[in-house]
Amino acid sequence: MRKIYCLLMAMAVLCTHALAQMKDVIGKVTDAKDGTPLSGVTVKAKSADRTTITTADGSFRLSVPDSETTIVFSFVGYGDVESAVSDLMNVSMSTADRSLSEVVVVGYGTSIKRDVTGNVAKVKGAEVQ
Repeated sequence: MRKIYCLLMAMAVLCTHALAQMKDVIGKVTDAKDGTPLSGVTVKAKSADRTTITTADGSFRLSVPDSETTIVFSFVGYGDVESAVSDLMNVSMSTADRSLSEVVVVGYGTSIKRDVTGNVAKVKGAEVQ
């Protein structure tokens, strides 16, 4: 009886391992216009809960389930890119014209301009330098 129990437990462990097989996807994200690497791009598996960001040289490594078929790349100011999963992915992202709400930096965080009640001053980058 004990041998049968051990055999069943071993089979259960092996079956769950087979279901949860992962593969590593590596690659680099660059700007489509000039080929410079993009740092801080969000790289997400579309159907799985797996996310990472690109490093300073635009490279990334993401472990995804074998069943995953699509990776989504997103970055502020660039259009989202959906690409089929492959072991080595080199992605070029193009800029997108999206208007962002004005953001106000306050002493304890950031807020959207329309949500701030109080005095707001506009300071240009040249004035700060």
